[in-house]
Amino acid sequence: MKNQLFFYLTSFILSACISDNKISTDLINNPITGSNKNNVDVPYIEIKEDYYDFGDIFEGDIVSHNFSIKNIGDEKLIILSAKGSCGCTVPEWPKEPISPNQKAFIKVTFNSSGRQGKQRKTVVLKTNAMPNIKVITILANVITS
Repeated sequence: MKNQLFFYLTSFILSACISDNKISTDLINNPITGSNKNNVDVPYIEIKEDYYDFGDIFEGDIVSHNFSIKNIGDEKLIILSAKGSCGCTVPEWPKEPISPNQKAFIKVTFNSSGRQGKQRKTVVLKTNAMPNIKVITILANVITS
């Protein structure tokens, strides 16, 4: 009886350890790269200045910068999301599609309240472009009085 129980228990454990090696298509975040489309007819995002340094600012200051972006591709560019690295960094981005060869702006506002010293914050842009992720960075040196 013990041998039979041991056999069933071992069989159950070994069968549970067998992995399923199927590739998940859920890993594809960009429908353009997931399809077999020609990469010529897609939007491309150009950000000439992907970082901005505010220099010295005082603790409590709220500062903003407009990052210029351009669609240098052949299809409309859509910014799906823009997320700051913390609550002190807030992006505002165009919600409407950006046509080929058109420019738009992403406004990034930094609130220095409760911060001190050198600050490096990022905003991650998720788009329908190739590649679909772009990062812009702001820098500041927060001086306490």
